[in-house]
Amino acid sequence: MTNLAGRLALPAVLAALGVATFGLPATAGAAQAAAAAPYSVCQTSDNSTTTYKSKDTYSKVNIRFCAEIAEADDGSRTLQPYISADAFYYWGLAWYEDNGKRGADRKSSYISFDSAEVTGADGAKLWKEGKTTRYNKGDTGHIEYLGQKIPVTAGTYKLDFTEVYKGGGYWDHTGEETEHDSWYIGIGDQSLSVTLT
Repeated sequence: MTNLAGRLALPAVLAALGVATFGLPATAGAAQAAAAAPYSVCQTSDNSTTTYKSKDTYSKVNIRFCAEIAEADDGSRTLQPYISADAFYYWGLAWYEDNGKRGADRKSSYISFDSAEVTGADGAKLWKEGKTTRYNKGDTGHIEYLGQKIPVTAGTYKLDFTEVYKGGGYWDHTGEETEHDSWYIGIGDQSLSVTLT
């Protein structure tokens, strides 16, 4: 911020010294305020992940349910629901990223939910999305879901994700019901409250 203030004052200093400023603004007031950097509000106070495991503990997912708050140059704000997750499988006394690429018959890891919605303080539904599935990215076990950016003002907003689960991955390769305990991770319904001032 100091460098920005110094640059904004430079034309006035140069003009006082008789140096041409070639159209640079003469005062700091001519510059517009920059928008604040986007920030996240998550379920945990420190924005950390929560770990969930499959029934037999051979698969796990570290997951965060959050909202990104962004402010435009004009002061307007948006709220964007998102899920960030990292999937892993256990084999031979170690955990590995569950990218679904450890053999030709393996399946990609994914996060799925039945619905997601944002509700305002007055109970009005501002946005809703139905059944959605997102797969891991590339050679990693990282899975990401980004919802719609919703215009918001000061107030409290509630985000709800219903029937969330992690599926697929290393242990989901034969389709046998017995392996369900190894790759399916029930995460359940998840909620988050965001208060903006």
